[in-house]
Amino acid sequence: PVNFDGLDDNLSTTQDGATGVDTNLTTHAGFIYVTSQPIGPQTAFDSTDAFPGTLWREIDADIPGTSGFRLRFYHAWSGVKGEWRTTSDLNAAQWYQFAITYDASSTTNNPTIFIDNISVAVTTVQTPTGTRNTGYDSVRLGEDETGVQAFNGMLAFVCLDAGVLWSSAQRNRFYWYGHPGGEIELAYPLITNDYTNKGTVTTANLTAHNGPITVSAITHAPKGFVLLRSCT
Repeated sequence: PVNFDGLDDNLSTTQDGATGVDTNLTTHAGFIYVTSQPIGPQTAFDSTDAFPGTLWREIDADIPGTSGFRLRFYHAWSGVKGEWRTTSDLNAAQWYQFAITYDASSTTNNPTIFIDNISVAVTTVQTPTGTRNTGYDSVRLGEDETGVQAFNGMLAFVCLDAGVLWSSAQRNRFYWYGHPGGEIELAYPLITNDYTNKGTVTTANLTAHNGPITVSAITHAPKGFVLLRSCT
């Protein structure tokens, strides 16, 4: 998991039209841990047009009804943005798996939110108007598109799948394996005395704010460890 301090941490990747997320159908998924009850919205995931941006699709840990937090989903439209929240509170300091499927082909459609692989009640805070915005070619974890609403907690296995609403089989596979479809890959950490770099994929970069320097999105395991992979 990636830990965010709730002050100024974020991970961002910018301006790559090849990300291909400008579709009506999207599934956002991941594992989230909110450290403590938020006093305002904290942005865990944001896809946007730029930094700072004017368009956004956003997942927040929002203030609760009583205690804990509620998960909030935003989607920008040309008129009024759409906004939805889980109807019930979730506990702070507890891991949850979430999946949010949304069909933005109509303003009358609402997202479906799954928590720990179970569909939960969703409250419409604001119904969108106008036409669906496009141009979401940048992604940020830990803050919103303007660099505020810092997230205090941890994220793992974050996924944005464009052009599809996950089936129950895909959601179930992601819930158990952190992988929505295709082969199941299990990774086992093993100790080794080989401290050499085993290679890096450099086709996609992540920029960490108030953290490590820009690094490859996919890199070798920490020295002293290897990953034994098994595909079934």
